[in-house]
Amino acid sequence: MAREPVVSVPSSNVPFHPQGNTKFAQLVGAIQSAPELRSAERETRIRDAARLQSQLLPNPTLDATWGTIPIGRTNPPNLSAPLANVPNYRVGVSYTFPLGKRGPNQAARQAEYESATLRRCAVGRQLALDLARVVGEMAEVELRIAAISSLVEAAYDHEKNIAARANQQWASGLEVDRATLERGRLEQQRKDAQFDVDLLEAECATMVGRPCESFGNDVEARRYLEAWSSANLGQLQTQSPVKQRPDLLALQAEERAATHQQTYFRRMALPDPTFRIGFVHDQFTISGNQASSLELTVALPLPLFDWGQAGVRAAGAAAEGFAAERHARTQLSEAVLPSLTERWAAQRKRRQQLVEELVPKAQEALNSVERAYETRLLSVTDVIQARRTLLDLMLEEIEGLSDAYAASLSVRMHLAEGASEGCPGSARE
Repeated sequence: MAREPVVSVPSSNVPFHPQGNTKFAQLVGAIQSAPELRSAERETRIRDAARLQSQLLPNPTLDATWGTIPIGRTNPPNLSAPLANVPNYRVGVSYTFPLGKRGPNQAARQAEYESATLRRCAVGRQLALDLARVVGEMAEVELRIAAISSLVEAAYDHEKNIAARANQQWASGLEVDRATLERGRLEQQRKDAQFDVDLLEAECATMVGRPCESFGNDVEARRYLEAWSSANLGQLQTQSPVKQRPDLLALQAEERAATHQQTYFRRMALPDPTFRIGFVHDQFTISGNQASSLELTVALPLPLFDWGQAGVRAAGAAAEGFAAERHARTQLSEAVLPSLTERWAAQRKRRQQLVEELVPKAQEALNSVERAYETRLLSVTDVIQARRTLLDLMLEEIEGLSDAYAASLSVRMHLAEGASEGCPGSARE
């Protein structure tokens, strides 16, 4: 029997550090230490042992008998040493031949093993998608920090400029205070975002079972989100159809196993004969008994009350249940995919408008307001308002990119993408 491939588990001392080019396979590799995956692997090994057991032949039975033990007066009477001269000795070997049951039983155990293997794949795939969600949130927060930081630097410069103007009596102390408060508000927003990064890194660490680090810079974070959210989802749906998802294939394998079990229980109506061959050594030859002889015996159980009817009913219900669940899950995914794809397209269009039109216009407006403030045509309140508008649009652009990424993940969740990644012994038909 072929040995199951060993899945490499990353060292717990090496931090997980996503980058802009991180692919789905790398996320699958990162979650190999997850407890849920260990549980699925344990179930796979148990099913594999059951499959091996079904391939073994039943053991024969060895029996031995000490018979015709005299009690009371012997016949003929007054025999010397009756316990040594009267009893006979029998030894035999019996074997039960299962009729029509080994094949269905082996097929059922094989299908159950395939189901366990596929469920292990489905668990790993779902964990990788959950990790992708957290990594996407980390990337979004990295971009938020970068956007706020750029405005914090501008706010510092603006605050210094106003303070210099105030020293020359060209600006009031109130304007300096307003600029300081606005800069402090931006710094608080940046600190809040940095705190979110810490929380996400902790959540990521619980998933991968080792320290987890964020991207470290906004360039890699944006590259990651754009790579995932700009994938060709139409092509992905063609290459990885819903019906090839490992959880659905696992249900299909369970249905096959239940169908084979139903066949097995139906064939319980066929009685399994037991054949026995034995050797008899009889010492009571004084009575005319044969000293040495053979015995041939056939035993046949009579299925009068239990002929597998309960097992047939239970296996049939299981097969119907697995088929119904697989059909319902398939229908659900096929029903929601169009709306999820439409949402993904809408988010990409929304973000494109922000990147190409609104954010550049807001930046130009802020530059114009700052120049107007320098000439005393506008107040510092107008500068603060323009900066807030720019920040809102920058954050909205980041949110649009993150929403497109989330929509892409939702589509991938219903497809079979990455179904075989990190999946030992994939048992597809």
